[in-house]
Amino acid sequence: MKRLAQIILTGGGLLASILFAAVEWGLPTFGVHRLDGYGVLFAFMLAGILARLLADLAHLGMYSIGLDRPLALINILGIGVTLAVSTVCTYFFGMPGAGVATLLTPLLLLTLRAYALRQSMSAETRKS
Repeated sequence: MKRLAQIILTGGGLLASILFAAVEWGLPTFGVHRLDGYGVLFAFMLAGILARLLADLAHLGMYSIGLDRPLALINILGIGVTLAVSTVCTYFFGMPGAGVATLLTPLLLLTLRAYALRQSMSAETRKS
C-alpha cells in the first residue's frame, strides 16, 4: 500500500503539475482568459484530488482488512465534516475557500483512516 501511495503522489503530482501549467500558462497563449484569477482555486482543487486519491487508498486498506465499523463511522462523520469545512471556508474565503475545503476535507478523512489503520496494525502486532 505504501508503494501505491508513492505512485499516486509521484504520478498524480506530475500530472497535476502539467495540467496546472497547461491551464495557467498554456491557455492564455491561445487567447483563452476565462480562468484568470482562479489559479489558486485550481491549485487547491488539484491538490484536493491527490489527497482524495490517498484517502480512498486508505479506505480500500480499511475495507481489505475488515475494519467495517470504523470505516462506516468515518464515512458518516465525513459527511458532516465536508458540510462544515465547505461552509466555513467558503464563508470566510469565498471561492478560494472552496478550494481550501476541497483540500482539507480529504486530508481530514485521510488522517482519520490512517489512524484507524495504524491502531488496527498495532493491535495485530500486540496479538502476535
